[in-house]
Amino acid sequence: MTVRIAVLLWSALVFSGAVVHPSLSCARKSPVKLFPVSAKQGGAYRVGFIDSTGKIAIDFRFYSAEPFSEGLARVKVNRGGKDGYIDDTGNIAIAPQFEWAFPFRAGRAKVRMGGKWGYIDRSGRMVIEPSFDESDNFYEGLARVKVAGKWGYIDSSGEFVIAAQFESANRFSEGLACVQKGDRLGYIDKVGKWVIPPRMETMSSRTDSLLLPNFVEGLAVARKGNQYGYINKKGLFAVDAYFRSAQTFSDGLAPVGIGSRVGYINRAGAVVIEPRFDAAGVFSEGLAAVERDGRWGYVDRSGRIVIGFEFDTATPFTDGFAYTISGGSSGYVNRTGQYLWRTDYK
Repeated sequence: MTVRIAVLLWSALVFSGAVVHPSLSCARKSPVKLFPVSAKQGGAYRVGFIDSTGKIAIDFRFYSAEPFSEGLARVKVNRGGKDGYIDDTGNIAIAPQFEWAFPFRAGRAKVRMGGKWGYIDRSGRMVIEPSFDESDNFYEGLARVKVAGKWGYIDSSGEFVIAAQFESANRFSEGLACVQKGDRLGYIDKVGKWVIPPRMETMSSRTDSLLLPNFVEGLAVARKGNQYGYINKKGLFAVDAYFRSAQTFSDGLAPVGIGSRVGYINRAGAVVIEPRFDAAGVFSEGLAAVERDGRWGYVDRSGRIVIGFEFDTATPFTDGFAYTISGGSSGYVNRTGQYLWRTDYK
């Protein structure tokens, strides 16, 4: 079964298993945040939405769904059907008509029709006609798009402000975007001017988590041979390249590989959480997922384990909850590890 929601790992949640949550009811008190979950309905699993208290807010009547963004959520009513959008009452706001649709950002959502990508506004009006081979949402006023094998950037009217000329390109972050020219990486500003010329080494493989590393909190991951460090916006190494692996900063900390383990450093490059994990993710809402012996848990910024190593998969916290998979079940947990919703998909 084809599955697609905002976090791909949520597939086990919205399409598999029987929901277990004895305190749920259909009452609703205008929840601010809604989360897609699945339940068995008439022999088939359907997707609905719960609020942040675990109460059902929108009945289970969709084949697939994504979280809400800017007041709308992408849904597919039936398998093989078209994508459309609902509002937070569950009513269809934009009729299903798209081959593929993505969440809204900055008032626009990328959609595919006739094999090409374009953009709609929140009323469902096509504001940028489908003409791109690939595309992304708008970030800092620009969206990266691909035509004839090259990447460039358009504004909200669909006009190219940076011509399609790059082998690959990332979205803008902190006023800069990482792009590939030839076999090197560099950084451009919003008019396409080189701020850091294309002299940085590309990542070692397509499996690198940071193929086109953008700036976050003033620093970007950079490769030097087989090691990684961080550069500043002048293109100079602010944290020397002596890590086996490196990820972006978040909440002032970044996970890095030191020897065979992973720990966390601050923006000065000092180790603040000793490397004692097999793998680790970035911090989100004050917590980060970490792995030990094939199981995942969560640590706080001091490195203290706040949720034990009980998950097969653990994702970052968003709006106070994180999606996890453990054995034959999946669901959302809060910051203490208690389930908001749990699905048994054995």
